[in-house]
Amino acid sequence: MEQPYRELLLETRDPQLHLKVRHRLADLEMLAREAESVDAPVGTVSYAGVIASYQALLQEYPDVAGTDQLLYQMARAHDLDGQGESAVALMARLSSEHPDSEHVVEAEFRKGEAHFSAGEYGLAALAYERVVASETGNDYYANGLYMLGWSRFKQERNAEALRAFTATLDYLMPEDNRM
Repeated sequence: MEQPYRELLLETRDPQLHLKVRHRLADLEMLAREAESVDAPVGTVSYAGVIASYQALLQEYPDVAGTDQLLYQMARAHDLDGQGESAVALMARLSSEHPDSEHVVEAEFRKGEAHFSAGEYGLAALAYERVVASETGNDYYANGLYMLGWSRFKQERNAEALRAFTATLDYLMPEDNRM
């Protein structure tokens, strides 16, 4: 599947096409590592090549459209490679450099998860607040609201935790959908 793309790389002189082909090759490599990891023992599949491919693209094309997608994919590769701190740093970069990206809500949610797991409940709450503030229709809203409650609870900010938990129940069980 990759061979036609590699041949195209050798033949093309168009910089935009070159970028698209290299991006596609990196994405294909990511998909291959993910497929390989399904049956492999945890931690045995390396994403180093994928990370290097995305890193090279980001260095060579820092201002090209789609940089947010490169950051997102590279963060995922770091996360799947067991490099959680690097993944969180990339998600933070994605959020700050591309606030309008389609991936920013997920980036904030993943940052919140990492901070919560590390016991950094204040930082987790900030990330979850950004998820909740984004809009109620996003895929991470309910979980973000719930985890905001837990982050506040862990900070012993019980009244705020209770408001978040109550809002979670209100969202998941609207008044017109009573049991």
